[in-house]
Amino acid sequence: EIVALEEDDMKLIQPFIQTNTISYYPENNLIVILVESLENWPLQNKIENQQIAPYLKELTKRNNILYCSKIKCQTLGGNSADGQMIINSGLLPIQKGVACMHYGNNIYPNFAHFYPNSMLVNPWPKIWNQDTMSVRYSYTKKIEPETGQWEDEQVLEVSLNYLCETKEPVCVFAITVSTHSPFNRIRNGKITTTAPSILDRYMKCLNYTDSCIGVFIDSIINDVELSKSTIVIASDHTVFKPAMLTDFKDYAIKHNVSIASGENYCPLIIYSPKIKGNIHIDEICYQMDIYPTIMHLIGCENYYWKGFGVNLLDSVARNNRPISEQEAFILSDKLIRANFFESYTK
Repeated sequence: EIVALEEDDMKLIQPFIQTNTISYYPENNLIVILVESLENWPLQNKIENQQIAPYLKELTKRNNILYCSKIKCQTLGGNSADGQMIINSGLLPIQKGVACMHYGNNIYPNFAHFYPNSMLVNPWPKIWNQDTMSVRYSYTKKIEPETGQWEDEQVLEVSLNYLCETKEPVCVFAITVSTHSPFNRIRNGKITTTAPSILDRYMKCLNYTDSCIGVFIDSIINDVELSKSTIVIASDHTVFKPAMLTDFKDYAIKHNVSIASGENYCPLIIYSPKIKGNIHIDEICYQMDIYPTIMHLIGCENYYWKGFGVNLLDSVARNNRPISEQEAFILSDKLIRANFFESYTK
């Protein structure tokens, strides 16, 4: 059901819309790796004298890196699909139902349309209406297995081949799946822990995914041309619910794991030559902040849709948010149900 926006809603939305926009050519390649169920605590410290995600942990210490350790998950009923939508569009999920299913034919703001060549790598066909949503997010190409599912090594190999073969500029959105619950896809993890079974399986799967990401990113950064890219490593959502964190509490306290606090966050790691030095942000930020940060780094922030989040590289903006998280949820719900961006673009 498409609903109309009221006059008061339009007034609230106006600060996030730019009418005098310029059509920019992106300054660099954009590579987004959306990591299934990636939580931040495995990056923080050794667990039973083992690094669960050694590559990602080391990457957070490099030059040209922005690392946010506390990205608050904002997905609702759509879980992974919501995470994908938040990053691609800067919108938050609808309050009831799943936007990609109920409003799959909407027009959505996005960053992929800036690129003449863009590809969505989908390892798991036939879920979350990807055939339609890849078009709505303006990807010119969708690659997925003809049968079965790809693990993360295959996803990132396909992505790297596309980057190497396609002329600049190019946008790649790669979705990983090997860390999907119940974490039984990868059985040959290189780590062994005494953690509760589901937690142990999660860490084994993440250890595998971490190694795949390491091979991929080192290939990008060590290439003269591809190293000019902006690379975003983001999580689609957290995975351990409060009740599960309670079950893990004894183990977490014993081994100094940060989830002992009963809180879990997603990490965000961005590599870009435009980021000077190594920037760590330990304050609570939001998934909705990823979109405006990307738009800034590819030089396209003068787009008609600003998003409800803020550019995380702007400390003033982070501490002076124009809208609360709850207000952003309410307005996003109305924008999606009204198919607002179709009328705006017309």
